[in-house]
Amino acid sequence: MGQFSHSERDGHLLVVTINRPEVYNACHPMANEELAAEFDRFAADPDLWVAIITGAGDKAFCTGNDLKYHADLRARTGERPKHPPLGFAGLTARFDLDKPVIAAVNGVAMGGGFEIALACDIIIASEQAVFALPEPRVGFEMTLLRMLVFRPSADTYAAAPAAAGGGGQTGGNTNRRGMRRRLNGMKMR
Repeated sequence: MGQFSHSERDGHLLVVTINRPEVYNACHPMANEELAAEFDRFAADPDLWVAIITGAGDKAFCTGNDLKYHADLRARTGERPKHPPLGFAGLTARFDLDKPVIAAVNGVAMGGGFEIALACDIIIASEQAVFALPEPRVGFEMTLLRMLVFRPSADTYAAAPAAAGGGGQTGGNTNRRGMRRRLNGMKMR
């Protein structure tokens, strides 16, 4: 068990939980490093076939960068944290993983948290799931287009119209908005 995450092994399945519910599972550099190390172990272990990533608690999957940590670091040192080499949770810039990863989105997935979900092969969203990319509203670079280029999936296309404008898309309202019907004709990889 790590300081910022915990993992459970069940046969060939690995369940990784981002464990920072007090900050809605936002990731700072130490959490990203810990998660990247866990997914390195997953990639190297031939007895692990599938991983699930989720968030601790019932409010958030992951809200991306821990902006309070970033502000505190900047105030103390004048420096900004370095972007993790393998991306948020060790997944968003990892393009050589040949095992499936499932995002079990149990609450808010904003910014980098949404990117984590998009980096996964399958997204399973609870009725409480909310997907959003607030970056355009606050002037940050949005990496959704990069995610679409490298890892397109039906879930990505379903969530992109609402999320790209900084709004939110909930797991429970995708059917009401016709998103699921749009997916029926899509060719899956």
